[in-house]
Amino acid sequence: NVSPACAVAGDTWRISAKIRLLDANGQGVACSTQSLDCPFIRLYTFKDNVHGFVHYYDTDLNWDPNGWNTLNTTITLQPENSGEGLQTFRPVFVGGPYNSAIQIDDAEFYLES
Repeated sequence: NVSPACAVAGDTWRISAKIRLLDANGQGVACSTQSLDCPFIRLYTFKDNVHGFVHYYDTDLNWDPNGWNTLNTTITLQPENSGEGLQTFRPVFVGGPYNSAIQIDDAEFYLES
């Protein structure tokens, strides 16, 4: 969770992490970067009693099913997911084929501008 006080409209946040997908046997999993099969960021917010979900994709992601992959994307905040009345601001790693698990390492989330 990120403090809602840090969420200002117009600010750009960078999210990067090493990620991989594993099956139930711990083996690497392939995914299509053009679908929800590959991991992406879902920004969950709660503002003025309204739940918000916005998806952010790393469109340059080249997926290696047998190694760590670098997810790197930015989030530019809009009035509906920032500012006064914001109670929850939570970026979440999601995605991957059915029955796969996301492993995450070296995650960074910081204000870029």
